[in-house]
Parts: sequence; structure tokens; C-alpha cells
Amino acid sequence: MQAWAEQADHNGLRAWTHGTAALIAEWTHQHRRAVEFAQRGQQFAPTADSRVRLASLEARATARTGDRNLALDALDRAARARDGAAGQDKLDEFGGLLTFPVSKQHYYAGSTYVLLGDSEPAQQNALLAIGLYETGPIELRSYGDEALARVDVTTHGTPH
Repeated sequence: MQAWAEQADHNGLRAWTHGTAALIAEWTHQHRRAVEFAQRGQQFAPTADSRVRLASLEARATARTGDRNLALDALDRAARARDGAAGQDKLDEFGGLLTFPVSKQHYYAGSTYVLLGDSEPAQQNALLAIGLYETGPIELRSYGDEALARVDVTTHGTPH
């Protein structure tokens, strides 16, 4: 994938492929590699969506390594990236897996907080993600992420 991004000389595709490599590394229990891929991809991220995606991936993978401070810092960068300049990239026009809507950002934040053992912000973010998925446009809905957010809510109690 990365070779295609290089061949096309396309920073948006570079950022996306680094994020996808981070996801693969995370789910194959190579959490430090996942963090490295997410961090490397951020230098190429041309849009708010891609910056948020990579910082969110970094946060969750970092939480898996046990580095609380870096995970919280990455969550903060994801929030700031969402509020920053949007940027332009043709990948966004394709939609689907090439986007990272606010609902997904909250799902990732919730799962990061679960990994950090912070139940109240985990619940808040998971519930917000569920609400956004339920009420948002169908094309932005991720049934897998929504289901996992529901698992987080169910297995990690309710906020006090």
C-alpha cells in the first residue's frame, strides 16, 4: 500500500496507509509499532479527518503500551485537530473507510479511556459515539464500531 502512495506522490494516501499499518500492527499485538506508524503518518496528514484518525490511533495503541501521558496527549491532539483547519484532499470524496467522522473519534476516545481504566470518560465518549451513529447519516455509520462502543458501555459500568 505504501508503495502505491509513494508512486502516486499523494500525502493523503501516505497518511491513510500509515494509519492502516497502525491498525494492523495494533490488532496483531505490535502496539509500539502501531504507535510508530500513527506518528509517522501524521507528517503527511493533509486534512482534519486524517490528523484526527492518526492521533486517535496513536492514543489507543499508546494506551495499550501503558503510556498514560502519551495516550492522553494524543487524545488532546485529536480533539485539537478536529477543531483546526480542515484542509483538502481528494480521498475524502470517496467516503467510507477513507473518512474519520466525529462518531468514530468518540468511539476511539472511549476505547482509549477503557484501556486506561478511566470509566467515566470512557462511558461518556462511548455513549456519545453511539448517539452520533444512531442519529447521523447512514453513510457515516460503522456498525462494528457502534457495537464495540455498546460493549464498552455494557462491560465497564455506568458513570457516577
